[in-house]
Amino acid sequence: MVMAIKNKDGSVYKLKSPNPIMKSQDVWSNFTLHNMIFEQTTEEDKVKLKKNPKISMGTTVVVEEKKIQEKEVIKAPAPPPPKPKIEEEKTTNQDPDIERPASVSNKLDGLPKTIFNCLPATVSEKLDDLYGEKSVKVTYGTKFTFEAIIIEETDMNLVFWTHLDKINKFTILYPKNKEKRWWQVESTKKAPEGNFIKCFPSYSHPNF
Repeated sequence: MVMAIKNKDGSVYKLKSPNPIMKSQDVWSNFTLHNMIFEQTTEEDKVKLKKNPKISMGTTVVVEEKKIQEKEVIKAPAPPPPKPKIEEEKTTNQDPDIERPASVSNKLDGLPKTIFNCLPATVSEKLDDLYGEKSVKVTYGTKFTFEAIIIEETDMNLVFWTHLDKINKFTILYPKNKEKRWWQVESTKKAPEGNFIKCFPSYSHPNF
């Protein structure tokens, strides 16, 4: 079966035929027309069938489209939801290496505690007998961690309370909070059941 050629928009494709006006042109002369016997009009729905001679020209052929039945998709059962993880109860015995205060002053009780990484500094002074000048030597000890309470924290200043007495000037600290900054101890001051430590930003950034 031969089907009509159609355009992209679904219309029947038409072959371009010679222009009938050209037959009456007077400027043409001394030529022979070949294969110029054609009909002036065309039938859009005329389809020539070669394979089946019993079907006459002009017969509309209806092709039935078989609808393919979609196979039913069997969905696999959904997996059971994961069991919620039960968080282990935190005990006071966790992180035994962190030095925690045994008690906190009533004025500070209830404030959040922060873990500090600490590189302790030891300061020694030497007097030059000849010129009378003092020189300061700073040595650093073994790193450790402790728990403290931050009182104030700005871009250029940090003040916190600690129960420890071994945090000296030039000690480098790194609080485990969202600020992620290194600090260097500037001064210490006695406080109830501990000390207030004042710090400024550190130029040294040791790896804790």
